Amino acid sequence: MGFLTLDHIYYSYPGQGSTVKDVTWQIEEGEFHCLLGKSGCGKTTLLKLAAGLLKPDKGKVYWQEVEVSKPSSQVGYVFQSPTLLEWKTVFDNILLPISLKRKPNSRELDYGETLLELMGIISQKDKYPTELSGGQQSRVAIARSLIQRPSMLFLDEPFAAVDAITREELQDDLLKLCQLQKTTVIFITHDITEAVYLSDHVAIMSGGQIVHDYKVNLPQERGFKMRYDTYFNELCLKIRQSFSGVSS
Repeated sequence: MGFLTLDHIYYSYPGQGSTVKDVTWQIEEGEFHCLLGKSGCGKTTLLKLAAGLLKPDKGKVYWQEVEVSKPSSQVGYVFQSPTLLEWKTVFDNILLPISLKRKPNSRELDYGETLLELMGIISQKDKYPTELSGGQQSRVAIARSLIQRPSMLFLDEPFAAVDAITREELQDDLLKLCQLQKTTVIFITHDITEAVYLSDHVAIMSGGQIVHDYKVNLPQERGFKMRYDTYFNELCLKIRQSFSGVSS
């Protein structure tokens, strides 16, 4: 059994057919997995099931061999929108997962500042979300998801709304932080090049099922020149071709 295991998972929303159908998926500790698929194929639902935000109709989810029945503080989640509280500063937004339960201690305050430094936004510490660019807001959301040092991180298209260059910078920042903390990741995206650049594995979802799973054989240290290498582009093409005849 893997670090995270989905065992024959099914899920249907009331009054609808099955959104997730018989998905079995195994994620090993420290791996970065991307999930690709057309809109409506069930990606976000599967992510919520894996995170314990939804309970499967059938099948089970196991995290470190323990059945998942609810969200855990050891799991971080980043939504498509940064969902920051506009009346709180950047630093207070980052500390929010802790502040909702108790007052942050000095070690946690120091770590919050470390995350800000690693994300390159320490100078924005006392600003409010409305004073930030889209890329800066995304960095705050990622830092917030990591403040409790989660073992597992789930991200649902977190960079969809930013420009191409900022998106590449955010990808590098995310990889750096996850490798530093040895965080296991599932990342949803519609962008094939993003999936290949970030991942150890790229899974393709269609009709509520995982229909392909590709291993990415790239060095752990990624850099922008990789995006123009022969292997990188051949793998992107192979994944794109696998979508031929794939419906949502």
